[in-house]
Amino acid sequence: GGEGEILLDGENVSLVPARDARRLAARLDAVVADASLRRSMGEAGRARVREHFTLDTAVRRTEAALAEVAGATDAGRGSVAADHRPVRLAVVMDTTAVGGAETMTQRMCAAMDRDRVLPRLVCLRDEGALAEDFRRAGVPVTALGRTSWRDLRTLPRLVRALRGADAVLVAHHHRASL
Repeated sequence: GGEGEILLDGENVSLVPARDARRLAARLDAVVADASLRRSMGEAGRARVREHFTLDTAVRRTEAALAEVAGATDAGRGSVAADHRPVRLAVVMDTTAVGGAETMTQRMCAAMDRDRVLPRLVCLRDEGALAEDFRRAGVPVTALGRTSWRDLRTLPRLVRALRGADAVLVAHHHRASL
């Protein structure tokens, strides 16, 4: 989640307007002076993260959203339709560098229920450092061999890879632009 989803003014953080040094100093003084306030804000922050922002929560919400978008849920109930096929998801990345987005994507793909989502990874350049981690998690990896952003062979290769995967949904990392 982003800051707006995690930070709740007065509950787990004390927000002040930008560039208001006096209010910032006053809030910091109050928090420093009150051990009970520090403890309660810290506990509230930890509880919010445990309740809303764990890997398991993110995976389940992602699976549900993918199933809904692909029409694999019973209308209005959010449950998986009895006659559904798993959503075939293709994730497109430039490469699997060891970074936050790549690591989180690998962890999410590894944890997905294969009865709901069948993920696969398409790397525009090369497989990268995390490809074996994806494979160990049962996620097929395809590298297209792009040599630069000007490599005109990439688009037809990508189209073939996506058609071959019979992907219903495609997600991409911001660096995976053509």
